Amino acid sequence: MQGAARYSFLIGVAIAKLKSQPALRGTAVSPGHFKGSNIKIKNRCFEPFLNVVVNSLLDNHLSNTVQVTVCSELDLEQSNPMEGLFIHVYTIHIENKGKDAVQLIRRKWYIQDQYGAEKIVEGEGVVGEKPILEPGHCFNYTSYCVLQCNFGSMRGYYTFEKTGDKTQFLVDIPKFELENRWILN
Repeated sequence: MQGAARYSFLIGVAIAKLKSQPALRGTAVSPGHFKGSNIKIKNRCFEPFLNVVVNSLLDNHLSNTVQVTVCSELDLEQSNPMEGLFIHVYTIHIENKGKDAVQLIRRKWYIQDQYGAEKIVEGEGVVGEKPILEPGHCFNYTSYCVLQCNFGSMRGYYTFEKTGDKTQFLVDIPKFELENRWILN
């Protein structure tokens, strides 16, 4: 295999491996579920629910009573730098801090690589789900982005709907970095 065919094959293999991992499913949790615990991704622990920015890996944004926290990292085990295949994994924590139950209806991502190439990814829900979040409840999911380089960024928004009066609102997700920390150190 050569060129584009080889690259497409490698992406297919990487995506199949990622989809087979249980961490790529979303989980709904009740208030207090994460007190004293960490999330594990690929045997590396981090605490994504801090309200600070740590080395540009963690961003926290509160909008329309829904709080979104993002933590990202390059998956070195699934990536293949020699073939220009970089799998950036991100975990998202969504918390309903409002008084009304809300449902995540849609997502829209703007993904940019280090060279300025941008692609747009949008669709219904996240990881195949349209979670309903009661007041004080959370939803977590892990997903990934395939780039042909070490660095990039993502930004976007979620469309939520209040389950009672069906009012829709957008929750902005500010830009967060997709980076290979091993190159930066």
